[in-house]
Amino acid sequence: MEQIKIFDIMTKSKKPKLTSVIDKSNGVTWCAYCATPVKFIKDKEKGVKVCSICGISLNDYWNKTINRINI
Repeated sequence: MEQIKIFDIMTKSKKPKLTSVIDKSNGVTWCAYCATPVKFIKDKEKGVKVCSICGISLNDYWNKTINRINI
């Protein structure tokens, strides 16, 4: 898979186009901190979905912004 750069994601309108690249039907979303498409898994202790690599919450501001989740 080719590395995606931040300049490839952002446009002058400041709307991320990355979400059109990722197939969300299988539960994979973009982690803003790992900079890779990952599956967020439910953390029973915290009660939220977290990145399977770095552990950041899907409720994090940047993860919500890049994945176009209502803030």
